[in-house]
Amino acid sequence: MFEFITLKIVYVTLHVFGVAIGAGAAYMNDIIFMSSMKDRVLSSVEIRILSLLSKVVWFGLGLLVVSGILLFLLDPVTYSVSTKFLAKMTIVAVLLINGVVFHRAHLPLLKSIENKVLTNYSRFQKGSSLLVVSGAISIVSWSFAILFGVLRVIPYSYVTIMSVYVGVMCVAIGVALIVRKKFLARARV
Repeated sequence: MFEFITLKIVYVTLHVFGVAIGAGAAYMNDIIFMSSMKDRVLSSVEIRILSLLSKVVWFGLGLLVVSGILLFLLDPVTYSVSTKFLAKMTIVAVLLINGVVFHRAHLPLLKSIENKVLTNYSRFQKGSSLLVVSGAISIVSWSFAILFGVLRVIPYSYVTIMSVYVGVMCVAIGVALIVRKKFLARARV
């Protein structure tokens, strides 16, 4: 009855859900954090939402990794020489590392200044540089993961793909640091 549903279709579907869930939660996390910056206070509710969304990101990332491994096992020869696949795996590794940093460093920092005026704490001012860099890495990496899912083929070498990724990442980090600097400068006035 469902002969048209192959293992590849099941794995690709799980893969798409992993990207959708992970990217959606990551974007929402960034949006909520940025909107909470308007009043310069992270409330208990906002911290709880950020923590919950972070767990949802991990779920999506886990689904993405597991389904990616299953897809790879269906045709390891083809995937091993695919520049798109290799670039995507590198970006997923960046997302995993960034997620660990967020959970180990940024989330505890945010919890430590819960319900306090952020700009009054030097710990936040020092840690906010890495926090905004982490946000930029997240947005760019998830956006590239989505882009790779949409594009059937990427006719460029691994080095070219990763050079574009790193270039976009540098621009995003630069913009994030400028926004952070303006936020902190405006807070001092």
